[in-house]
Amino acid sequence: MLVLTAEILLFLAVHCLSWVAAGHALLTKHDPRAALGWTACVLLLPLIGPLLYVLFGISRAQSRAEKIMRRQAAHSPAAPFPPAAPGPSGEEPDIGTAQALCLARTGRRLTGVPLCAGNAVRPLQNGDEAYPAMLAAIAAARSHVFLATYIFNAGKVGHAFVEALAAAAARGVDVRVLVDGVGALYSWRKPWKMLARRGVRTARFLPPALLPPSLTINLRNHRKVLICDAVGFTGGMNIADGNLESAGAHRIQDM
Repeated sequence: MLVLTAEILLFLAVHCLSWVAAGHALLTKHDPRAALGWTACVLLLPLIGPLLYVLFGISRAQSRAEKIMRRQAAHSPAAPFPPAAPGPSGEEPDIGTAQALCLARTGRRLTGVPLCAGNAVRPLQNGDEAYPAMLAAIAAARSHVFLATYIFNAGKVGHAFVEALAAAAARGVDVRVLVDGVGALYSWRKPWKMLARRGVRTARFLPPALLPPSLTINLRNHRKVLICDAVGFTGGMNIADGNLESAGAHRIQDM
């Protein structure tokens, strides 16, 4: 009769946990390098590796987002993309148009989202160009203003955005602000907190906490997006005085 001691049972349990974590990484990681790295980590470090994978390797935010997107896709199935139209004289479409349509079909099949026509892109360099345009768009909004940013620091710029967002909410605009849970710690004074007191819907993305444990330090929301009705702003620029020319030699260069 085979008698399993407590040490053998513990050994088997730890290694089974490692193989479960390795299987999860292989099935869910789209990047082969990430899948290989986490597989090696959990197998070479039987106890520590699975713990690190649970804390830093599982993208819970992405999983929730995928569920929401699947529900939306179920209610609005994608229509087939139209074929390429011939030229005015009946000739085949030019190579550039054909390639663009091919890319559009591929993107539609992969994402379920069609191309949106009628767009124009205007580059804005640094906060001296971007912030006035963003504040003007907030002031002109009549339906909704959605802002997501990694950093929302106190200062001249932060105060201007607080006043503009609060004024938009006061006139009946649907205003929502999302600040990253770690990026919110960059400033001792947090101007975005004043927005909640002035009727603006605010939230933090995955803020770190001890109780209940939430230490997803690597799963940050670095997106910087402002949507004001039909106008959108995106890029790498946070809301901070460091993006202004007045910050001097250490100002941040961004678009």
